[in-house]
Amino acid sequence: MKIRLSMPYTLRSLRSQKFISIVMLLCMILSTVLCLYLDTILLKASQQLESLHFLEVKSPVNPLDFIEQIYVLSLPERRSRREAMEKLRLALGLNWSYVDAFPADVPLVERIMNLVSFVRDNYSMFFKSEHRNTSEFLNNRTVSLFWPKNIDELAISFQGLDIWSSDLNISKVPFGNSSITPSPPLACATKDYRIATLSSALPEHLVLTPARVACWHSHLYVIHKIANSLKSDNPGAALILEDDVDMEKDIVKQLRSLWPLLPPRWDIIFLGHCWSDERKGRLLMQNTSIEVPPYPQLYTSSSPKCTHAYALSRIGARRLLLHLRYPPFAYSRAIDQAFSWLIESRRLNSFSIVPSLVVQRKIEKSDVVPGFGSKWKDRLINGIFG
Repeated sequence: MKIRLSMPYTLRSLRSQKFISIVMLLCMILSTVLCLYLDTILLKASQQLESLHFLEVKSPVNPLDFIEQIYVLSLPERRSRREAMEKLRLALGLNWSYVDAFPADVPLVERIMNLVSFVRDNYSMFFKSEHRNTSEFLNNRTVSLFWPKNIDELAISFQGLDIWSSDLNISKVPFGNSSITPSPPLACATKDYRIATLSSALPEHLVLTPARVACWHSHLYVIHKIANSLKSDNPGAALILEDDVDMEKDIVKQLRSLWPLLPPRWDIIFLGHCWSDERKGRLLMQNTSIEVPPYPQLYTSSSPKCTHAYALSRIGARRLLLHLRYPPFAYSRAIDQAFSWLIESRRLNSFSIVPSLVVQRKIEKSDVVPGFGSKWKDRLINGIFG
């Protein structure tokens, strides 16, 4: 009798345990699926965030109210540099947006180098030359450019500007791909269009490397945005920084004292520069508003190099873009050499602050040149990083 009574109970117990096991198994499966789903969602969100080219970081108040936009060019993987720039931003109380710079190993850079080769070999109509045939023309690379006549007209207008010149149908340029031999090494141009002979004896700074092309395109990308986003000439200014800089602790005060000295139609201001004595230019007005000498002064630019800190007016950004995108000049050299030549040839109305308010730190390897960058070393009086 006891056995008969225990049998149903045993069966019910076994069924209950089996049911619980099935429920637990289902819970584990659902939990695993949910975790995988959440991981997928988070991964997609992270990828979307990383794909955003502009990452804006804001402080409550912008002390540089005469500068509408500040952009910091930085490779996304250079996390240590962005961390340092955040320390700088917080110390100064500034607002800026991080812009993902273009690395040298992306297909776009290879395509641009093919574009440069294509233009050099096929676009003799852009040059002032009396040579009647292509071979004769190509053997004389010291000719001057036919700069577009409508640059000034387009610069002062509010017409939208493309990043590529209308003089070149880029879709017809034979770009390289994985099945084609990469573009051969190229020499940099100097002045309008003076190209050195490529050889092992050519100095490194005259070799047009993918890194230099990537740097040019990164700056061009931001300049293009500024040229089309600033809607007014007052204040109508934007500042472009690279991610390896230090600034004077009182840079806000110094800029406030210097900004009123600018003429109405300025194009570009170098807050930092290298490889040029910018005191050779004309001094605009003696500035003694800063207690500790040497007092920062504003000069007409002589031949500034380096692009780690420069401001653009609305018209200046448009004028610069129209020159930098012009096919024979586009990507033809290091971009700071392009700036310098446009200033020397008086195609840009440029000014330089002396001594520099922003300098390159050069504590990490350069993304453009071998080692830690050029040998030029500038110093601040009282920088944030010391």
